[in-house]
Amino acid sequence: FVLNGTMLTLPAPDNLWRWKKHPEPVCKLCGKRNATFKHIIAKCPWVIHQEMSEFDRVEHRYKWRHNCVLNAIRRAVQSKLQASNKLARHTLPELARNPVLFVKPDGVSGAATGAAAAAVKSAAGGGPKDKGLLSLARDWSADFDLPELHVPPAQPYRFPPEVAITESRPDCFIISRKERICIAVELTAGTEDNAAQQHQRKLDRNERDLLPGLDPGWRFHFFAVEVGCRGFLSTSLAHALYKLGFSHAEVSRVKSQCAYIARLCSYLIWTNCHRKDFHPSRLGVHDGAESL
Repeated sequence: FVLNGTMLTLPAPDNLWRWKKHPEPVCKLCGKRNATFKHIIAKCPWVIHQEMSEFDRVEHRYKWRHNCVLNAIRRAVQSKLQASNKLARHTLPELARNPVLFVKPDGVSGAATGAAAAAVKSAAGGGPKDKGLLSLARDWSADFDLPELHVPPAQPYRFPPEVAITESRPDCFIISRKERICIAVELTAGTEDNAAQQHQRKLDRNERDLLPGLDPGWRFHFFAVEVGCRGFLSTSLAHALYKLGFSHAEVSRVKSQCAYIARLCSYLIWTNCHRKDFHPSRLGVHDGAESL
């Protein structure tokens, strides 16, 4: 599926017309003539503008794929937060955050600096599994903009007003209220076309919508990540995970899971491209899942 989708050799309406297999090939959902594979998999206007209202759904099929990938990220992040919160609390919080390293008069500054840094890291509860942004606090919590997490009577999803007064809704936020640190993540799970432009657009929107209302007493970090609908990943996902403090093995696992989920969802969207009554459930993921 992925290979044929990449080579544009799947029997999409435009190929059926080109191969003279169908006299009037159209998208079965919106009626567009000679619709391409990318139209069906990510750009059909009926899906984007009408599917939710016509069938009273909380997400259309493209948003469903996005949220399935987001759910895979949620599971990884929440597992990491639980592990981070269980680590020993900082015994020297100020020194750990802003270490003052002294240089001995004997000129052995490199060794002294390295030893001091190691001592500070050890005293702060640090180690090979305690690094990145998540090492700065022990009271992390997170919320994700997934409809199944906010079914009434649960509170609707919103960005923490104590951090910023904004109507913006990043896909998730990770917050330490004790240390006043907030991390926001915005996910894109569409076509791989113009990934760099999509990434920059998300950064610009964050600067326009979130930063002006940000409380100056908070430390704020924003990550825009992209997972392509055919399972191709940009470097932004790995970059965000490494910055949070994920290990190389953990990053590889999350990348593999997100790619698999994106491919599987796109395959189901493709095989149901003729059905308006497509009612998928939230897809999970397990280690060792085979690729499509």
